[in-house]
Amino acid sequence: MFSFFNKNKPPYSVEKIEQGQLLDKATEVDVPFFFNRWIQKRPRKALVGTCFILYEDQEAVYFGYPVFARLFSNKRIVQEFYKVLKKNLKTTFPNYKKQEGNRIRLRLHELIAEREGDKVSVSIHNFTGKILDRTFEFTIIGYLTDRVTGDKPPSRAVSYRIVLDKKNLDCLGLEPTKHA
Repeated sequence: MFSFFNKNKPPYSVEKIEQGQLLDKATEVDVPFFFNRWIQKRPRKALVGTCFILYEDQEAVYFGYPVFARLFSNKRIVQEFYKVLKKNLKTTFPNYKKQEGNRIRLRLHELIAEREGDKVSVSIHNFTGKILDRTFEFTIIGYLTDRVTGDKPPSRAVSYRIVLDKKNLDCLGLEPTKHA
């Protein structure tokens, strides 16, 4: 009988990857690639739609973006998944399990809100990051909304460069920048 999941071609079954199968199909990537996907992670009720670690062994961390195979299905698939070598993660981004995207996003949000004051609410539209020796450096584009009126005029767009301590996410620098 024809199987929806062909072992040699995408889509790949997340269930099989979680069991340690199909790992040879993963595309090897570097730590910055993993980091910029991991920091975009948002909390989800269903285990789909954002970056998830699918499998981990002594050598590598396998991750991808699961989706449901079809409407009203609980089977998850990935079109592509990746692996990052653990030895590189341990030296460059050792706290990856504790410092996932939502925690970092909340910290960035908190720092911008402190800077801008309590009369506005902050919405982070886009952010990217770099891993440096002892710090993370983020470029953030966001919008400020007046808490009283709810207005979000274009003139209230903001951009920041924020540097956080790699170990505890303490703020080491926060400066407004110009954005396009």
